[in-house]
Amino acid sequence: MKVVELDPTVAETPVATETSRATETSSATDTQATADTPTSPQPLRVTVGGPTGTVCHVPVVRVPLHTLDEEAQGKYWKIKAAEAADTQPADTQSADTQSADTQSADTQSADTQSADTQSADTQSTDTQSTDTQSTDTQSTDTQSTDTQPKASGLKAKAKKPKASDPKAKAKKPKKPSKKKRKSHPRTTKNCRCADRERCDHPWINADEGAGTVVKSTGKMYWAHKASTLGFANQEVLLDAVALNDAASHDSKSLVPHLSRLLARHPDLKGVVRRVLDDGAADDPKLKSQIKETLDIQLLAPINPRRRGPIRNDLPRGIDHLTPRGVPVCQAGFPFKLLGFRRATEHFIFTAPEAASGESVCLQCALRSGCYRGQSGGRRVTIKADRLPWLDREFPQLSKRFAKAMARRTGIERIHKLMKFDHGDDRLTKRGTSSFQARLDKTLLAMHVLLAHEG
Repeated sequence: MKVVELDPTVAETPVATETSRATETSSATDTQATADTPTSPQPLRVTVGGPTGTVCHVPVVRVPLHTLDEEAQGKYWKIKAAEAADTQPADTQSADTQSADTQSADTQSADTQSADTQSADTQSTDTQSTDTQSTDTQSTDTQSTDTQPKASGLKAKAKKPKASDPKAKAKKPKKPSKKKRKSHPRTTKNCRCADRERCDHPWINADEGAGTVVKSTGKMYWAHKASTLGFANQEVLLDAVALNDAASHDSKSLVPHLSRLLARHPDLKGVVRRVLDDGAADDPKLKSQIKETLDIQLLAPINPRRRGPIRNDLPRGIDHLTPRGVPVCQAGFPFKLLGFRRATEHFIFTAPEAASGESVCLQCALRSGCYRGQSGGRRVTIKADRLPWLDREFPQLSKRFAKAMARRTGIERIHKLMKFDHGDDRLTKRGTSSFQARLDKTLLAMHVLLAHEG
């Protein structure tokens, strides 16, 4: 914006905000005091519609147009006519490149200038357009009452492509996959050299076989891991093997350990027909491998891992299927598995019973949209293809499966005897071989005690 800016309608223009009114009153008072005092110094810069202030250490005052002489008013109209005739963008761009001090002074008076442009006066539309250009680039134009369109001479802003535009949807580069990190113990040397950093002895692991053992979310230990086998309901340890890597998955040790047990005890072949394991062994490939190689059935509870609920194409009144495959009605009751229908390849589920022995459907508030019978409860059928993790011959949601898995708790009592009664929870020597020696002593001690009692 130019430094000398004259506006003939300052005294008659209403203001948009309270802040603008306070500024305008202060400016008019300062101007009147300056004009009435003959000994006051004349300002070096004069503007109309701007506040009283200082720009580059030069005082700037705001003067109404009618207080100037005819020669100054004539110069004002000539300047306005020249600016209206010159519509090239270069003028507007040159006005935008003023100093920061001038722009800050113009910003304070943007509300007043916008209101002055709308006041009833004899100015031409070209003058109003010029005033709009001078205040359009300020940040306060949204607070004023100026509703005129922006001048076309301003810098055109590049339009951002819409989100629906296919060109705007640039494919994000794929993040590089994280490298799988393996926990390792500290390294050391089995020597007593003075300079161990430079001696020729090799570096070895300080605790071979140890690793990070994850027990649950946020619960991890730096420890050794062992695989144990025992008969259900007997609480007798058959074999215990120390793993070479404690950070490995539990399912990787099942096949080698079963092969070792049958090799050491051939009389158990044909006797062991079923193995009970935890959810870590819930893997179709692992189950088929044990069945084919050892002719042993592996039972493990359902491990949904990252599988989510199913909510589409469900029977009437069913809200969703849990990650384990249990139907849940709209009232929030989980259904029970009745069995498997071979003719149609469907699993049959029924509503649970209340404490009184009757079905919950009889007293349900949502019965009209779900169950239409007069007695009993709702039954639904789910295609077996939608629940591929359920075994059709021995479903994991059945009562007989839960009864079989209840006997697996015997292995936990064996672990209690090993850790707390025989002292295997703390090790005095490092390394896998030392841990295996401790397990062998524990196995021998448990069988010696059984032989003594017998």
